[in-house]
Amino acid sequence: MRRAIKRILMWYFSLIPTPHGFGEVMDSDQRVLLVTQGRSLILESLLSALSKRFQRGETTYLSSDQLASQSLLQMNYFSLNDFESLEEIAGRLRSSPLLFRYSVLNIFRSKGPLVSRPSYQMRTLDYAILLLSPILHCRFFLILLGEVKTLPSHSRVSVGLLSRKLKLSFHENVRMVRGTPFQSFAAQRRIVLGGRSFEQQLEKLSDESGVSLQQLRKRAAKLFSSMAARPISLIYIPTAVVLRFLLRRMFSDIRAAGLDRVAKSLRKDTVILVPLHRSHLDYLILSWLLYNANLNTPLIAAGINLSFWPFGPIIRSLGGYFVRRNAQEDSLNSLVLSRYVSYLVRRGHLQKFFIEGGRSRSGRMRAPKLGLLQIMVETYLRREKRDIVFVPVAITYEQVVEESELASENTGKEKIEENLRSLFRARSFLKENHKEVLVHFGEPIRLSEFERAHHQDQQLTRKLGLQLTRDIRDYCAVSLRALTCTALSLSPRYALFQRELTGVVIRLAEIARLHQTLRGRADMAAFSPSLQRFLDRAGQGELDVGHIVSREQLGSTTLLFVPGSKRFTADFYRNGVLHLFVPLGLFSISQLLYDEVRLDRLKPLADLLRADLLLPDWDEYQKELEHYQQILEKQGLLHSDSGALTLTSDTLGDFCPSLLLGQIQSYRWVLSLLATFRNSEVVDYDTFQELIKDKTILAKYLGATDRTESRALTSLQSALEALNAVGILEFERENGRRSLIRVLRPFQEESALLSEIDLRTREWSLAFEQNFLFGVVGPSE
Repeated sequence: MRRAIKRILMWYFSLIPTPHGFGEVMDSDQRVLLVTQGRSLILESLLSALSKRFQRGETTYLSSDQLASQSLLQMNYFSLNDFESLEEIAGRLRSSPLLFRYSVLNIFRSKGPLVSRPSYQMRTLDYAILLLSPILHCRFFLILLGEVKTLPSHSRVSVGLLSRKLKLSFHENVRMVRGTPFQSFAAQRRIVLGGRSFEQQLEKLSDESGVSLQQLRKRAAKLFSSMAARPISLIYIPTAVVLRFLLRRMFSDIRAAGLDRVAKSLRKDTVILVPLHRSHLDYLILSWLLYNANLNTPLIAAGINLSFWPFGPIIRSLGGYFVRRNAQEDSLNSLVLSRYVSYLVRRGHLQKFFIEGGRSRSGRMRAPKLGLLQIMVETYLRREKRDIVFVPVAITYEQVVEESELASENTGKEKIEENLRSLFRARSFLKENHKEVLVHFGEPIRLSEFERAHHQDQQLTRKLGLQLTRDIRDYCAVSLRALTCTALSLSPRYALFQRELTGVVIRLAEIARLHQTLRGRADMAAFSPSLQRFLDRAGQGELDVGHIVSREQLGSTTLLFVPGSKRFTADFYRNGVLHLFVPLGLFSISQLLYDEVRLDRLKPLADLLRADLLLPDWDEYQKELEHYQQILEKQGLLHSDSGALTLTSDTLGDFCPSLLLGQIQSYRWVLSLLATFRNSEVVDYDTFQELIKDKTILAKYLGATDRTESRALTSLQSALEALNAVGILEFERENGRRSLIRVLRPFQEESALLSEIDLRTREWSLAFEQNFLFGVVGPSE
């Protein structure tokens, strides 16, 4: 009877997909024992049905005779809770040179966060769900085999030691899929807002502010209750279904690379995901990808602007916790946030935060905001956590959903407030397909290793932040739209004929691929599917221009151009790949100024651009430029004549002095505005910001700028940051906010250099218009 029931169940379980990890176990060239959390006919039938797919015999429960066998045809399993089997295995390991290879089998009733410690024994409900699995198509539960591990023979192996080793393997799978179990909300609050250290910090705040300890405790409790995440496992399943529908409507494809790196780290390490931030959809896409890949979903540091009803409660129930943009302005809020984030790190919870702070309005990678990163690093340095693993995550959109909104904010218009009304207005995004999204999980950075490499470095957090930021940028994919916008922006009038535009895009793709050689990693700056299809067709495919680029037929050819109203949007996409071409842009400027490529003459310009473009210090960057120079020489793009290095071709794409002209003109205009205050060394910060907004249009009519992107609000603000970085000015703060701009030194040398580059590039642009466009002038603004 048992045999007949097993046959029926084996046929029934043949309907389920092969669980993750089962193929690796079956393909092993050595015998692997399966460790389960129970023993039953149902479980044995399932394992037998799966092993038969790999031409193995039926899986049976482990016996003493089978323990000594090394046959690969026979699959055996035993229960973690079977004391006799554990004792038999431990005895064999003590007495003979037996190599015990095993893999644990986890069966999860659901995905999403755990609120209690997992059990190491299958219960009636687990078996019931397992029986329903072929009907449910594994939608609401997961069968997972862990990685194959080895226990060598040892004279001191005991049942207790063996049991602990196996339980640890089960726990690693639980951490990977469902994460560290959450303590109750009350327990979290008690730990975060308790202890001698917290009381001492509260007493200090009370003395400084004059507020009583009782009032501070009440406010701290209120802050914690409105800040902390409250994940609810049951909400994850319907949310995943809704997200699957929405994302399929909005995008033609969402691809992920490097998930295996994350899965490996999640088993044992405290992992922090550090993604790029271009869209509000970043929050959803990353969590959905992890959930869909049967991995633990992170706790997310979200801006307080997203706490509006009903979105705020939903975010918190899905693992979001809220961070104020300027938390340091409120000492108590800063204290509560610091203790909460530190608590999450100590507990080993997977977290995600955007190191740029908010979304980048320019499309360029912004300088890192170090607040949350500093809390995590300090938690490690206090040795409250053995190690932390940071994973840079690049997200590349072929078309960013909020592109028009971001471009509008660059004109100086007020940021659109996030509220219920804006949420309903976002429904219009569902009517348009925004093409492909590529998510790349980069090489993890272990904090312990990074600390050893920067031993006793007082700027450890800053250097880690810069490393993460540059890695994120390098892992970003190269899209067809980004290269199309870059090619058109290299032209003085943002216009090219279709044939020339196609050629420049192909050339830029070839230059972009050199970045992989420069970094020594083939997975950096990968091409998006749309770009790869375009290149595979030798440029015969359709260029991705969307609604950014306009077309005009001129006889037998077509002129493509970016209208003035779309140039901020085009610049947004161009800035996403700008870093790939900066060395070539610097070489081109050098050739314009000195008739040859002179690395030793590029330091003043590189120093000015460092903060804006996240360049390394000059000594390091000079070595990088020398390496790039060698790459270009091997490619035949640079050649030496009597000791002078020159770029081989002056064709657009190979020669691009206008690449950085937008930044150059932004810096010039900000310096000219600062010069109007030369009778006073101190400038009110808000007044100067308003001056930038109000007077920017004058730059166009005065001829100070002819590049539209140079007048973008983000470009002008980045120029201020760059001038601060080189010591021309500094910001003074009051109550945590910038209040004054103090001019520290004259800046005639910088102004002269920028003016010279601007003048020579404009002369080149005029010659380009006459020779390349054959006298055809692009559309005016």
